[in-house]
Amino acid sequence: MLFFSNRYYKGPVSDHFNGKTFFNKGHIKIPSLLDVLKWKFKSKAVRWPDKLIPDIKPHTHLNPKEEGCRITFIGHSSFLIQINGLNILTDPIYSEYPSPIKTKALLRRLPPGIPFDHLPKIDLILVSHSHYDHCDLPTLKKLYKRDHCSIIVPLGLDLLLKRVGSFHDITALDWGQSMTVKDKICIYLTPAQHWSRRHFFDQNYTLWGGFIIRGTSKQLFFAGDSGYNPTLFKEIADTYGEIDCAMIPIGAYKPRWFMHVAHMGPDEAVLTHLDLKSKLSLAMHHRTFPLTDEGPYEPTEELKMALKDQDIAFNRFLAPFEGESTKVD
Repeated sequence: MLFFSNRYYKGPVSDHFNGKTFFNKGHIKIPSLLDVLKWKFKSKAVRWPDKLIPDIKPHTHLNPKEEGCRITFIGHSSFLIQINGLNILTDPIYSEYPSPIKTKALLRRLPPGIPFDHLPKIDLILVSHSHYDHCDLPTLKKLYKRDHCSIIVPLGLDLLLKRVGSFHDITALDWGQSMTVKDKICIYLTPAQHWSRRHFFDQNYTLWGGFIIRGTSKQLFFAGDSGYNPTLFKEIADTYGEIDCAMIPIGAYKPRWFMHVAHMGPDEAVLTHLDLKSKLSLAMHHRTFPLTDEGPYEPTEELKMALKDQDIAFNRFLAPFEGESTKVD
């Protein structure tokens, strides 16, 4: 029985932890292995080109420190957030494959918007959950060795990382918990509707979530990976207040019968933007890796349609190119 115990986290039972595994509030059912096989058997995936052409050149001239607030899209769910003089990375992935298995079907289609060697010294890394396209160990090890940066993760993911790498400055948070970094910003872990797994026998052994990044004058929200929930993001807005900029996933959403629980589509991303009452939102989690059945450009095309349907100006919800920076005024 020890083999099947949670080897990453032990703690009290809560409204999202049953003593062994974490779960979504409301006990929302995550698709089973049988559902995965059904999806793959019936999949009608759009074929992606082997390589996509970047819309702009990689960003190689970044200010080492940004005293205001600037967000640069690197690719997938990776952003460089420069706020209050700190450099923060979200879910950094520089690997060519978001998987332990190197298969051409999952090969990275666009290079990172900031080459690794052009990243400024990183102060803090935020990792939303254990999936390979968000928790990329080769990138994390390389960054930690170079910069000795702090890392904040959801419960259980700290022990997982410590078992596979020499990570020392790492803090695990539960939903609603917070941490102040260098007396400059406060990081809160927020709920998300998702799941976790690193290996075959560790499903939901570690928590997942999003992050509120509260600076002196700006407050940001990084959603991590999440399905849409009609109350979740409204509750985040009610709890944490005004969001100056939200980073929201728009990709990996087809087929909807299978993906809707854990991944929101562009139309739901727009609803999330509205629920958060965000002044500005930035799209992520699309185009870099062919993870699901939609084509590389469907998410941004459907995002424009969804914004039009909701009568929201296009400049309120941007889909930045890899390497493009957004100043949060």
